[in-house]
Amino acid sequence: MKHSKNVCIGTVLVMLAVFTASLYAQEAEQSKTNYFSFGAACIVAFSDDMISAGPGLQFSWVKSRLFTNFLGMGIHIAAIMPIGEDIGLGATLIAGPAMIVFDNGKFKIPITLGVHGDFVMGGERDLDWVWNIGAGAVADFVWQFGKKWYAYARVQMACNFGVFEFHLTPGLGMGLSW
Repeated sequence: MKHSKNVCIGTVLVMLAVFTASLYAQEAEQSKTNYFSFGAACIVAFSDDMISAGPGLQFSWVKSRLFTNFLGMGIHIAAIMPIGEDIGLGATLIAGPAMIVFDNGKFKIPITLGVHGDFVMGGERDLDWVWNIGAGAVADFVWQFGKKWYAYARVQMACNFGVFEFHLTPGLGMGLSW
């Protein structure tokens, strides 16, 4: 249990260091600042006593210029079902500061660091809701193939503090930018 909490704290520290370092990275001129995306995802949750996985859908909104010229806000939501044999439905949310760390006009890499929250609802045996909170990060690899449309590949990670869990959620989808 102590080792898993150290891994969780170390993960959060590394994510914060990368985000802080990228605040000072040079950014290309951007014409679009709003990004809405939707796509397929698969969550893999590692906890103290089990590993579970489940398919789902992701929805995201990122405004790359909200607080300053290079710092914005990102909100990433995923609905997952089913997760393993005993869990019927799950949802996860990461919200926090976002920025674009790479942009050459055709390809972009926006990242979001923030608070992570999730809940799961039991399946056949148990209808209880379980809530958990932690920290998370999202990195998108965006290919802008049209004036407003883009495709993305996503890596989302989160570490929950209440009941220890580490989530890894890869995803693929499309989005609309303006």
